[in-house]
Amino acid sequence: MKAIIFDFGGTLDTDGTHWGIKFHEVYLSSGIMIPEKVFRNAYVLAERDMAGKLKKNTGLLETLNKQISFQLKHLVNDYNCRFYDDLPQIADDLSWKCYSEVKNNTGYIYNTLLNLSKKYTLGVISNFYGNLIQVLKDLGIYELFSLVMDSELIGIRKPDREFYHEMLGKTALKPEELIMIGDSYDNDIVPSKSLGCRTIWLKGRAWKYPEDYSMADFIIGSLSEVESAVEIMEKMTSPKSLSPYAK
Repeated sequence: MKAIIFDFGGTLDTDGTHWGIKFHEVYLSSGIMIPEKVFRNAYVLAERDMAGKLKKNTGLLETLNKQISFQLKHLVNDYNCRFYDDLPQIADDLSWKCYSEVKNNTGYIYNTLLNLSKKYTLGVISNFYGNLIQVLKDLGIYELFSLVMDSELIGIRKPDREFYHEMLGKTALKPEELIMIGDSYDNDIVPSKSLGCRTIWLKGRAWKYPEDYSMADFIIGSLSEVESAVEIMEKMTSPKSLSPYAK
């Protein structure tokens, strides 16, 4: 293997926790008791609102604040939710909590990424908002990656196979020389594996799970397992899963 490509949202930033779950937990821990189904709907609507709304130099904290502001807008306008404080203050409070958790997580995995970068070309590809490079800089990990692909900037979103064709073109590698790591089985694992890449599925906390895991060469429960997974994949000709989650 010559390159390892990571998804960002739900992978590098939250270590496998879907952002819909992460946001909802922050609401609940702050005493804002929104029913899960209601929040899911507001989250999906808010993500649609995010398209084209951010500048390239928008940082992580502002990005989170914008996402939460859109969520609150839909909770109020579409679901008649009422809040204890003005919405901008709530967005500030919740976005700071999310930001702190992401900073802590990426700080925790920094040495793992650093070790891998000494042996492999690293990349990040993500369905994002046009400001992924700035967010990686905010987190202090941008310098570890040779490739960054942001869907907003290239006009293609995962799981479109063209997204992965472009990834392969930018790396100038054969598919079998590359490992794709991500939390979304449908967006990260299936399309990359269908083109011949090796795959590591970060099976964390999601809204739904596939019944068939066969497109994942390895399944891990945390990014702390990545170095071991890659080492074993280098040695094995018929990879099996490291994780007890695997079928």
